[in-house]
Amino acid sequence: MPAPFALRHWLACLLLLIVPAVSGCPAMLVVYLISSSDGDNVTITAEIPRSAGDIYTTAVRIAGEDGETNYAVTEKDEAKHFLRAEAKDGTWWFEMTLVPLDDHDTQLIMVGVSPGDEDEQRNRGLIAVERICTDLGVRYKVVENDMNRS
Repeated sequence: MPAPFALRHWLACLLLLIVPAVSGCPAMLVVYLISSSDGDNVTITAEIPRSAGDIYTTAVRIAGEDGETNYAVTEKDEAKHFLRAEAKDGTWWFEMTLVPLDDHDTQLIMVGVSPGDEDEQRNRGLIAVERICTDLGVRYKVVENDMNRS
């Protein structure tokens, strides 16, 4: 991953932590959608007011329900709250990492690659986050931030 993208990714994560605290509205989940202009990488970052264990269990269950035909979970690590899924036809993949902020709040970071098909990867990631949030009963708002590389 090139350094400019990594820096932008971490800046977006930092903003994700600061914005809810400054706005004084922690009940509304803000989902940040960050994409690079090369059309391959899409990163979705969300702070979810649930434990990492609850979110991980929900994500694994949803992947098991949906993954039978289109994709397969190729790697999972419950201790690290990590999940990787790949399309069965090899056209895309995504990785989800959960970072516990405390016992009740977790940052979800989902990185996906779908070469030449950024819109489809964006939609795939948003649908996944929406399913998790809906299942957990969490309201959310999507904030999009396109980061163009020079």
